[in-house]
Amino acid sequence: MEGVTVRDGFLFILAGCGLDKKDRFDPRCHVLARAALHGTSLLDFRVVRVMPWLDEAARILDLKRIKVRSLDGEKIKTLKNLKLEGLAFTPQGEFLIGMRQRFVDGESAILHVTDVQESFESQDSELAHVTSVDRISLKGAGVSSIKFDPPLNQYLMLWIYPGKLRTDLWLWEGPVVEPRRAYKLRDHKAEGVCRWRDRILILCDDEDPDGTKMGRYGFLQP
Repeated sequence: MEGVTVRDGFLFILAGCGLDKKDRFDPRCHVLARAALHGTSLLDFRVVRVMPWLDEAARILDLKRIKVRSLDGEKIKTLKNLKLEGLAFTPQGEFLIGMRQRFVDGESAILHVTDVQESFESQDSELAHVTSVDRISLKGAGVSSIKFDPPLNQYLMLWIYPGKLRTDLWLWEGPVVEPRRAYKLRDHKAEGVCRWRDRILILCDDEDPDGTKMGRYGFLQP
């Protein structure tokens, strides 16, 4: 599970994975799931594939895809080191999906996807489309989480640096505007961000010196 958000009574979950130990790729792992919220229960669980959206994004960004083996031995084209992390809505209801890998000169990207609800209603992923892609200069980092924050009227974005326990929290007004760094989080690998009342909640997936992985959280005062 790489991203989670809520809107209009639905819970949305973004899932993904990389190559397995035999360098095989399973496209079924890259999905967006939706469930209706009813009290403490989740009802009408549905799933759509995100691979068609990634094909559209690759064409927009003019990115070359590589061939990998699927679990059944067939060849599949996909983006190298594919990692989708970060799921959010714009105030207008458009989906945003962050990409953790860097492409050119340390840049990463955020996909704008429309008609996702229609895609779930028909359970046809090809009804949704990537309408645009924001290229973001991350200074060597990648998107690990993104969330629109109404009180600030900006997006909270976590940028994570590969191979390092280092994450930055940035504020972003949206396309065309350059993001600005708000906080430096050292010795932590932050994976999730959202507002909790009057503070910003940060969720971390850290690794201690002995190799133990720990889930941690902390609060920031905006």
